[in-house]
Amino acid sequence: MLAQLGIRSKTTHIGLDCGATGVRAAQLRLIDGVWHVSRYARREFATAGETNGSATKEELTEITRQCVAGENFRGRDVAVAMPHHEIKFHALELPSAILTQDAETANDMARVEISRLMTATPDQVEADHWMLPSTSSAGPNAIGLGVRSQVATDTMAMCANARLSCIRADASALALHRFGCGLRRWSERQVWGMLDLGHTGSRLVLSLGTTPVLIRDVGAGGLAWTKRIAETLQIGEKAAEIQKRQHGIALTGRGIRANDGEPPSSELAGIIFGALRSLLGDLAGEIKRSYEYILSHYGIEEAGDLVLGGGGARLTNLSSYLAQSLGINAMRAGDYGDDSESTIQMTLARDTPWERLALAIGLAIDAEGATREY
Repeated sequence: MLAQLGIRSKTTHIGLDCGATGVRAAQLRLIDGVWHVSRYARREFATAGETNGSATKEELTEITRQCVAGENFRGRDVAVAMPHHEIKFHALELPSAILTQDAETANDMARVEISRLMTATPDQVEADHWMLPSTSSAGPNAIGLGVRSQVATDTMAMCANARLSCIRADASALALHRFGCGLRRWSERQVWGMLDLGHTGSRLVLSLGTTPVLIRDVGAGGLAWTKRIAETLQIGEKAAEIQKRQHGIALTGRGIRANDGEPPSSELAGIIFGALRSLLGDLAGEIKRSYEYILSHYGIEEAGDLVLGGGGARLTNLSSYLAQSLGINAMRAGDYGDDSESTIQMTLARDTPWERLALAIGLAIDAEGATREY
């Protein structure tokens, strides 16, 4: 029917996010330049109700197989994220003439430099790089990424053991960047951020327009938050996780006011905020310094949005806390669903957890298609 109407349509491969607490999978349909999330699935580890969510290699393989097999996905081709701690990003300074004229030589040079920084030989590393936007400031002109070849091989083998065909082993930071690019039409002179609030840590990807310019860890993740709440309330970590999800944080700290003027959901939310104050303050401080560095480096005065993804983004009032602490617009990924400029649409239930699916969606999006040039 779509073909008869002259509307271009295709179904993507499956984006597969094997995280610290479970597996998420998403498949999209690209219809006339808009990515429609048409299928998704989630499977949590048996220990997901506890704070040390983990799985053995065999358990991960079986849960991954069940996650995809249990839903009506089309095909079995997947793009999967490699473990984020195994991927190293490095700022590089490469000869400009080679960068613009000889891509193969530039990549060889990047591979040699990245392998040196990773204390490995070039044949032990899978590497790539991309050019940074031009600036009058001195410094690196490219970002390189490297991962040991064995990590990529193991990731693809896990997919094969789960009866899936891995067409791409990807970096989670770049997949999240592609997801963020679909949420809004970012100006080429606009610095915006994608904050992944994961179980074991928080990672920030700052971009100038459609180019990632800074990728770094910025603080603790949901596991550390839960442990801190458990210590403060003197309860078990499983109970602390439940309290964190139910109550979130009350913005009652000095200089912080709730946006909607409503009272906190409970006194407990204020106690949780007190318990997390130092961790959240450290997180906000790292994000602020990252923005300030990039804004200064590229001579830009105003910071763009901070987009929140990952399970930690669901913490009630966290986006408001970051917005007021940083003085910028901070929003959950799902809040962009009604944006007229968004080229990602959820064709499923409106309460679909965008934040938890952000990485899987980014993995399902082709790199060529993320910049709206179809």
